[in-house]
Amino acid sequence: MYIRGSTAGVEYKRNDQSFYKGTIVQNNDPEALMRVKVYIPEISNEPLDNWLNKNEAIRTKMPGVNNKTDSWEDTDIFHEIKDLLPWAEPCLPLMGESGPGRFWSNIDDGISSISDSNYVMDYKKNDTKPVDIQNGLSGPAFFYEASGLKQGDAFNDPTKNSTAINNPNSYDFQPIKHVNGSKGVYGVPNVGAQVWVFHYNGDLNFPVYFGGRAGYGDIATIMATEQGEFGQPAISQDLPSGSENDRPGIEEFPPLPPGERGDGTVIEDTKGKIRNKPIASSLKSFLSEAGSESNVTVVVTSGGQPRVGRRTGSHRHDNGYAADFLIKDNVSGKAIPIRNTARWAAFTKAFRRAANSAGYTTSGGAGSSYMGDYTAHFDIAAGVNPGVRQATWGGSGRPGWVSLLVN
Repeated sequence: MYIRGSTAGVEYKRNDQSFYKGTIVQNNDPEALMRVKVYIPEISNEPLDNWLNKNEAIRTKMPGVNNKTDSWEDTDIFHEIKDLLPWAEPCLPLMGESGPGRFWSNIDDGISSISDSNYVMDYKKNDTKPVDIQNGLSGPAFFYEASGLKQGDAFNDPTKNSTAINNPNSYDFQPIKHVNGSKGVYGVPNVGAQVWVFHYNGDLNFPVYFGGRAGYGDIATIMATEQGEFGQPAISQDLPSGSENDRPGIEEFPPLPPGERGDGTVIEDTKGKIRNKPIASSLKSFLSEAGSESNVTVVVTSGGQPRVGRRTGSHRHDNGYAADFLIKDNVSGKAIPIRNTARWAAFTKAFRRAANSAGYTTSGGAGSSYMGDYTAHFDIAAGVNPGVRQATWGGSGRPGWVSLLVN
């Protein structure tokens, strides 16, 4: 295939090792080899003059005289482009055995067979006649149609299932048989489908399509919900409620459904500690809400302290506005290590959301060299206790989710 040069009327041939995205414009391969023709705007020959002279945006997705938003509404141009393109062969995924037969290296100095049997000698039972009960073996689908072995549903025989009426279509639903043939995944994309393409050995006359891609319109028909994305109307109102749970929402770690939440238990296990005073009711409420959404129990190991008198460390814990704590999974009862990013991130985001909505500023820290592998510090002391500012910390082994307290 010759492609356009940088000067009008100049064409040249080159090797190209790049990957391209293109649109299927023909898929009825006359050789039935699953080949397609792919239109690639960057390199494909096309009658551009008619389009460029219009001085308007060019959209090439789906041909059809009824497609008023597409430049291929003019199907004459579409057919002209299609005729200039080479056939692209498929790059199939390695699913199944991906071959036409088997090679038995230890039989008769090495023989090949198309038999699906895993038994070495079964290939000799039949290699000339159609497979039936007497002649050779076959795949599982064979048993759905062989006389005397047909497999129907539970209502195929009223004399055996105590039903008044049998199902006349009981034997009609049979799997497709590809017995004693190639194995794998085969399929031809539709005209208009978006695909990725490379060129064998850089030869632009030898395209290979190897993967599909989805445009906005394709994805929207699958991912739309009743509410629509980010509050926008849904494309289809026929989708079931709750279908939005099939893909990430606005939050990377959304709250658990109500049936999977915990009861928000916060245990203050601070007896014998210097910081043994109760934590502030507001802080406890935020920890409880985060624990409920994350289905964990919060165990406070270091709580409040007075501003003067028996105290230790910074002023973040003063008057109960800070807590050192660990979280335990409500199902297993085990403490969740700070390296478990998914669980701690979900908890942290829920805590910050609750605190911020009440007008508080969150801070905190965690790290294996700071308080070990299970304990974290959260506080709402910034702007409340004198001299305390918002910050995060953790030293060596600080997990990334700590930054969620401020970002």
